[in-house]
Amino acid sequence: MIDRCQCLWCEKYLLKKPIPAGKYGRKGLLLLVGGQKKEIGVECAGASAKAFFRTVSIPEHKTLSYMGVDTKGAILRHPEALKEAYEAGKELVKI
Repeated sequence: MIDRCQCLWCEKYLLKKPIPAGKYGRKGLLLLVGGQKKEIGVECAGASAKAFFRTVSIPEHKTLSYMGVDTKGAILRHPEALKEAYEAGKELVKI
């Protein structure tokens, strides 16, 4: 997804044109699910997402991360994951 937004980077930084917020503004959500238990993956992905969201003029974003999800059913060790993701999605599309 980030790769497909190079045109927005060019518009903002090369052509010096603002990226319009649109009728409902701009919001972002980063959802990370990984097999690794260490937070380094979350930190690296978070840094990339922060740069991306800044580039496409999204002033704030929410990050949800669930680590240690490496096998079938492992997400069940995160009992609130589905609810949290659902609520974050609702917030994302809320007008």
